[in-house]
Amino acid sequence: MKLSGTTVVLTGASSGIGAEAARKLARLGATVCLLARREDEHERVRADIE
Repeated sequence: MKLSGTTVVLTGASSGIGAEAARKLARLGATVCLLARREDEHERVRADIE
């Protein structure tokens, strides 16, 4: 599945299923908008994706 050209808004993206979903969606080509309560964990996931 290719998701290039799509944008995904993902809540709970700082850990667990949300973080893994963000990584997978980014690998598939989606632009991922991460929403999370914990800024430090949010930044870690963002760095992984970039």
